Amino acid sequence: AEKLAREVPPLFKIEAKYGGLFRRRSVVAASCVRADRFALRGFDHERMSLGEAFRLLGLRDVEVAVLASPTGWTPDSAERARSAGNIALIDLKQGIAYYKAEDPLLSELVRGLGYAEAPPLSSDEILDSMLLRGEIDENTYRERLRAQRAQSA
Repeated sequence: AEKLAREVPPLFKIEAKYGGLFRRRSVVAASCVRADRFALRGFDHERMSLGEAFRLLGLRDVEVAVLASPTGWTPDSAERARSAGNIALIDLKQGIAYYKAEDPLLSELVRGLGYAEAPPLSSDEILDSMLLRGEIDENTYRERLRAQRAQSA
């Protein structure tokens, strides 16, 4: 238990109101760690999904969420954060953040925390995520991958 306490970053969850006098938004900031995996295996390399993070943290409907994970984020979670406008996902492993850059509050929060906007996901990463989630079968995956490679050649 002492070793776990030394090696696992502390979990935190903070809820606050943020913004100006007329446009205040409720913000939840939290870190997500699979402490059970660290305890059993001593490591965890699997990227966190947004759904798993919400379950681990006991979150439901949030106005604005800034979530950090030491193992990174799944490609579909990163894409959701980029389009949602109310979620920023910080990848502590790579030191980058996924969020809708057009949202002034998220941009201010992410910059204030010292993180840069992540580069766009590659088409391969998006296809990998779709295959892993079962949204496409292996044959469709291969066909789309071939088509992408043919276009870029």
